[in-house]
Amino acid sequence: MTPFETDQRSWGWTAAGSATDGWPPRGDAGFLRQPRADATQPRCASLYSTAAFLTRWETPCLSRRGRNSARGWHGTRTQEPESTTADKSFGDDHVTDKALAPEMAVEPSPQPMPSADTGPATGPDALSEVELLDAFESMGDNCEFGWFQKVGGIDRLALFKWSSAPLSILADLITRGLPGVDDKQYLRLRPEPRDNGNAEYLLEHSLLHTPMHTFVLVGSVPEAVALDRVARRMTLLSRKFLQDAKEAKRIYVYRNPAAPCVSDVMRVHEALCTHGPNRMLYVHLPTPDLAAGEIRIHHPGFAEAAIDQLTPYEAATTILTTMWPDILRKAYAALPRDAVAESFRVAETCS
Repeated sequence: MTPFETDQRSWGWTAAGSATDGWPPRGDAGFLRQPRADATQPRCASLYSTAAFLTRWETPCLSRRGRNSARGWHGTRTQEPESTTADKSFGDDHVTDKALAPEMAVEPSPQPMPSADTGPATGPDALSEVELLDAFESMGDNCEFGWFQKVGGIDRLALFKWSSAPLSILADLITRGLPGVDDKQYLRLRPEPRDNGNAEYLLEHSLLHTPMHTFVLVGSVPEAVALDRVARRMTLLSRKFLQDAKEAKRIYVYRNPAAPCVSDVMRVHEALCTHGPNRMLYVHLPTPDLAAGEIRIHHPGFAEAAIDQLTPYEAATTILTTMWPDILRKAYAALPRDAVAESFRVAETCS
């Protein structure tokens, strides 16, 4: 039994080579969220089957992306989702993309989900799939993990979710409190064609040395207005990032298909720990000493895991692997928040 099959009891996902409903097309590999025979009604409306997800938006939102997604699916949509409201967990400033700028939400956005930081659940097996996803946050190096969370029901705003900033720059800026991240002198918009014939304003961030999605369609608003909104969004996201890092709420995930660079990722973790007892998971392709599905703890708060496949940059919203759920549960168990915080306090006392 594969790790994916083992985890089906909680995730309700199956790897599908065909489907009786005609989607995905017979012979294509995809993921279907199918209700289990013994499953109870999900407590959140967003935990619906893939078929229901597509029906809700009234248009197929997972379409082929040519040769770059021979085994996966790329997310597109043509219909605006329902409006969303502010998330009061971050006061009036923590708002959804839709609330910040209507033109930003061009992908289907699931409804707000329960937080992994609340409720009686304490272990990885006690968490629902949505609570488990909510315990993590993407640091790059592309959009794969952010998209995986979004499809799974977590669509939280995050500063680095749609970016690929170099590790050295991440470490330096996080240590210094992200100065200048929202400064317009470092922000430039350029049109980026999309598969559906539209174009998106892509943010070129010269301080972070990375492009970033804005989800603002070219022509929907004047470019100057779009830039103002993006700058304000960067202000809110940088403030939220620093607040969350201080509270050490989540496990930060950095994935990279290149040769392992553990020491570079560790420097980012050290930068995060200047703000609080943070945890980090580094995910890469298998190596001779770390097989797919295995996880290694280097020190309290930092773990390394190998996964069988990672998506290429050309199709970052494609999910090629079924191993993410298993790896996340292992990481959540290996990086307990309270134990890491205690180790952090002990280290501070001894220093």
